[in-house]
Amino acid sequence: MKNITIIGYLGEDAKIKKHENSNGNFESLILSVAVSESKKNPNNSSEYEKKTTWFSCFKTFNKVPDFLKENLKKGFRVCITGNVNFDINETERGVFKNISVNANTLDLLFDKK
Repeated sequence: MKNITIIGYLGEDAKIKKHENSNGNFESLILSVAVSESKKNPNNSSEYEKKTTWFSCFKTFNKVPDFLKENLKKGFRVCITGNVNFDINETERGVFKNISVNANTLDLLFDKK
């Protein structure tokens, strides 16, 4: 099992998907989280390169709490810990790397103003 903790910002409003199985109904919270980092350019010590890594995160609930529905909007800062999976998909448009996280914990980080 590969665990990861990420702190980043939502790239879009959270989505909720409803499911039904033999155990009853449940909902998945789907988040797109961006984590940015700046590193010095090895060719120019005064220049920085910015790189953004995107994570697709999923958290399952019997019912997603209203508090999360109201707050998980684009730009909101979150901390997610969970199991990570890596996939590579080839399409006509190219090769895409996908990083997904099955969240064990989801913390909302309220920035001080």
